Amino acid sequence: MIIPTLECGCRALFQKCTNFRAHSRSTQDHSGRQRPQRVAAPDLKKHAAGPRNTVVPVPERKIAIVNSEAIREDCQEPLNQASIVDIADVTKPRLIALLPLPLPPPDAPYKSFCEKGGRFGPHNQNNLLHNPFVQKQGDLVYLTYFNAGLRIYDIASPTAPREVGYFVPPDPKSRYGTFPQNKLVAQTEDVLVDSRGYIYITDKNQGLFILKYTAK
Repeated sequence: MIIPTLECGCRALFQKCTNFRAHSRSTQDHSGRQRPQRVAAPDLKKHAAGPRNTVVPVPERKIAIVNSEAIREDCQEPLNQASIVDIADVTKPRLIALLPLPLPPPDAPYKSFCEKGGRFGPHNQNNLLHNPFVQKQGDLVYLTYFNAGLRIYDIASPTAPREVGYFVPPDPKSRYGTFPQNKLVAQTEDVLVDSRGYIYITDKNQGLFILKYTAK
């Protein structure tokens, strides 16, 4: 299965997915729209550990935000992460920064999110950028991180990204699904930011949270 991510002029960036796990990105030339030609299929394993889940290109800045997806609970897999990749030459993407690893709040009863239970690692970014009612990609990256909730990063300097905000939902009181399989903890799945700046996140066993980033 091949899922288109975003078209940049006459070139489109794709994620190549196998069994719902993205492994690489493909760049196709759409100048001849009846017969698009693949011009590159670089392996992104070096840019994010684990199965690739999301690639958000920012063509005007010649970068892409790439993240893998945590699959196993209790961190029983290689560390997943999110990164910024230079795509000035789409045939030779170059890793230029890693987004900081989330840390628990100072008053949390655990020192690492790996101790919290459930899945810990990146999942989804704000997508649907073609929709006029969805906030366009700017200096802020909104990234769900399962048991670490929503993380917000400032990439104004793409080689030095900073975490500037987060929201970790309270753990659910009741189970309505089969996951997480072990501890019943928050598992933030998806995020969408509308053009007004309202942030919508979904969380297993809890539903929808609506947030607003105040930058204070």
